[in-house]
Amino acid sequence: MTNVSKQVLKESEQSKLFKQFSQLFANARGVQVEYMFSDLFTAAEKIMFMKRLAVILMVHEGFTTYRISKTLKVSESTVRSIRTAHEEDAYKALLRAAGKATFDAQKFWKVVEVLLNGGLPSRAGSERWKHVPGMGARPSKDYRG
Repeated sequence: MTNVSKQVLKESEQSKLFKQFSQLFANARGVQVEYMFSDLFTAAEKIMFMKRLAVILMVHEGFTTYRISKTLKVSESTVRSIRTAHEEDAYKALLRAAGKATFDAQKFWKVVEVLLNGGLPSRAGSERWKHVPGMGARPSKDYRG
């Protein structure tokens, strides 16, 4: 559950704070960002972000709401809200970043699998995730948009 202060900031102040927050990560390099994420976010928040990214990638690939919901163990309403945002051209920068060579899609999906299985091995072997982008054949869509 998100807890936000009841004291509302002006939109301009919120914008300035967000730019500073973004700049903090933009100035960091490699492993430094990983440590910053570990310091800043709880385990539950990190899992939430990983699942959100996975939903965005699967929506972009054209998977059904039902398939995404069942595969990632998220609600269909979560998938629908992300799908709606995607249809309104949200996530362009994120998808562009996921299309770069520095993003290892196969490693990402293996980590998602571990998260979903609570650290247990796959129930159906290495073929279980072949339908997910980056795990089987080359993804059908280019993330660079």
